[in-house]
Amino acid sequence: VQRVKGLPYRILVGGRVLEVNPFSAQFAGRYRCWTSSNQQTVSAWVNVTLEEYKWEFGEWNPCSAKCGNSGIQFRRQHCVNVDRQRVHESLCEHLLQPVVTYHPCNLQDCLPRWVAGAWSECSTSCGHGFHQRQITCQQEKADGSVITLSSGSCAHNDRPLGRKRCSNHSCSAWTARPWGECSRQCVSEGLGLQYRHILCQHSNGSVVPDSFCEDRKRPATRQNCSSKTCDVYWQIGPWRTCTAVCGNGFQSRRVSCMHKNGKAVADQYCRWKKRPVTWQHCNTTSCGQGECKDTTHYCTFVKHLKLCS
Repeated sequence: VQRVKGLPYRILVGGRVLEVNPFSAQFAGRYRCWTSSNQQTVSAWVNVTLEEYKWEFGEWNPCSAKCGNSGIQFRRQHCVNVDRQRVHESLCEHLLQPVVTYHPCNLQDCLPRWVAGAWSECSTSCGHGFHQRQITCQQEKADGSVITLSSGSCAHNDRPLGRKRCSNHSCSAWTARPWGECSRQCVSEGLGLQYRHILCQHSNGSVVPDSFCEDRKRPATRQNCSSKTCDVYWQIGPWRTCTAVCGNGFQSRRVSCMHKNGKAVADQYCRWKKRPVTWQHCNTTSCGQGECKDTTHYCTFVKHLKLCS
């Protein structure tokens, strides 16, 4: 087969099957095919005949519409042999594939039908109301036009709803009372807090439970406010003399909450800022000369009972 120039073939099933595909009558005829192994050489004569294939259109697919002017149908093409039996499309790859054609179908007037428009907004901004939409009886003609008919031309039992109930949020809203005075509860330098009452009120003026109002729309009940009372700061004094010159002494200092006017105020007004430390260890070096060594076995108990400073 390899000596026949241009003859298409395939070796299948691990070399046990030879497939020849002569696409032209020039390859038809009688061929000698042989194979060899380590023991012997085997040959056989094969008659090759031309197997013809072609593209052929199938049945029309169903129409895309039952009426009006938008129906389209087409036919798919298949690869067939001389007996018009469908085969794999790869056998027709060398042939020019026909163009798929589309044809209009079911060009006839449609039956009258109900057509519903879009729903309107709810008729009320709160409480219960209605959505409405327009319902018309229409007919699509064979030429594609659409005409509006009287309501009696469409089936009454199939008429869609033209109105339905709707419910928006309750007719209640949050009402905020005036802000109270700026409190002495300081949150930062110069800033205090002020509060106000928030009520859920019906449109008729009555106060209703908070559950009748939308929680995500509830106004804030407190806010920062400018307060001269909160113009305060921590005033730090100098460290006092250490209580010991060596060993384990400590020292302290005065820390006071001061107003900017120079007067001391209660520490609570400065709580928004961390209070500085008022004492610390000092002179923690050893008081002995050189290295300290235990001279008696009682030292272990003295250390355990913390009798030495």
